[in-house]
Amino acid sequence: MKRHFHFCSKFLPVLSIIFISFLYACDSEESAIISRAEKEGAQAAHELIEDMPLSEIDMQNRLLTIMSNEYELRKDGHSKAADAYIDSFITVLSSESDSLTNVIGYEKTTH
Repeated sequence: MKRHFHFCSKFLPVLSIIFISFLYACDSEESAIISRAEKEGAQAAHELIEDMPLSEIDMQNRLLTIMSNEYELRKDGHSKAADAYIDSFITVLSSESDSLTNVIGYEKTTH
């Protein structure tokens, strides 16, 4: 038993460092995904505004693409990134085109 305790006490700090490093890496990866989602949401809004006016079919296709991107993020377990994607889309859209935001009917999510 003493030998087992010695083994654990010797490697416990090493295992702790590995575990903390793993948690930090996961958090960094999630932060990168959220940051990328924010940029992509803003880019989608800018592209939509630049391409206006669109036919009703083209507008519906564009909105379906945006909803699909949000869904894919959520499906992959990145709900915060999906929220960031939609929020940045709405923020850019509402700051540059209130009327388009009203037509689409999006509202910012609450976290």
